[in-house]
Amino acid sequence: MSRHFPLERLEGKVHLQRKFQNIYDQVCMPNIRQEKILFRPCLEEVGNYTLIYLSEFLMKLSIITINFNNLEGLKKTFKSVVNQTFDDYEWIIIDGGSTDGSKEFIEANQEKFSYWVSEPDRGIYHAMNKGIRQAHGDYISFMNSGDYYAYRSTLANVFATNREADILFGYMINECLRNIYSPEAMTNNIPWFHLYSTTIPHQSAFIRRSLFERVGMYDDSFKITGDCKFFIDAIICHRASYEFIPILVAIFDGNGISSQYDLTEEQSRQKEGAFPYYISDQDVSTLREREVVKNSMVGNFLYNIALAISIQQRRVRSLLNLLRFRRSLRLSKDRALN
Repeated sequence: MSRHFPLERLEGKVHLQRKFQNIYDQVCMPNIRQEKILFRPCLEEVGNYTLIYLSEFLMKLSIITINFNNLEGLKKTFKSVVNQTFDDYEWIIIDGGSTDGSKEFIEANQEKFSYWVSEPDRGIYHAMNKGIRQAHGDYISFMNSGDYYAYRSTLANVFATNREADILFGYMINECLRNIYSPEAMTNNIPWFHLYSTTIPHQSAFIRRSLFERVGMYDDSFKITGDCKFFIDAIICHRASYEFIPILVAIFDGNGISSQYDLTEEQSRQKEGAFPYYISDQDVSTLREREVVKNSMVGNFLYNIALAISIQQRRVRSLLNLLRFRRSLRLSKDRALN
């Protein structure tokens, strides 16, 4: 969207470049922020005049990186983001008051960031919520320190076509285990029981900023699984639309904070309010096993055979029951005649 805000009219082109640079330096570096709207300086020829104005725009993507005392991980993420061929994004850094040199690294590269802060916070999701409040993009990508985009062209590939879904997501690989994370959720039709036991990886997801207005921010009482809770609430409770993009999007640092906690209590609590209380882990396990059997080629073949046999057995049983009924009816008539 665009709205024009004239700053100054210049007759002719004398000293135009210097005049424009002065205005840019004073009010447009790096962008003007006013009520969560960004403005860029533009030039437009109008007859003998050159109009300098600010054009309101909405960028495509806000990248949010949270960090706490993980300088080496932050450098890895930094290299990944700045090397992207896609450039329609802003980058927000939320540092938790690091003392390992992270803050100094951020300060040294602050021209790359639209916003950054280094101060204590209450944890991962409190920090992520702080980033959301500073975001202006249509979509939000959470690429926290240590994680990184799979390729230089990742973002360009994701946004090569116009996307409309509330949640976009692709594959993510665990850097330590070298396997695809949550392969069951990599589909355009996620069964509810997969969200019960697994989730969409937030590192490879792009979430519409407006969805946080509908669903709410992350629940920062969670230490590790607040993003799982958000996706459950968004998809099951608020009917958020989603689109699976079959490309590798992100590499996840398997040595991060999530590997240091027992998630049993949080995983139980994240399901509250979204799933009926009587659903058990065993129920979900059975459904998932059945889904695996149905979706494999051999399994699907055997499943169809078993289904055909079952149907045939029902037909045979029905026929036998009918014959027995007719025989008993005939015997009853014979007894009545005698």
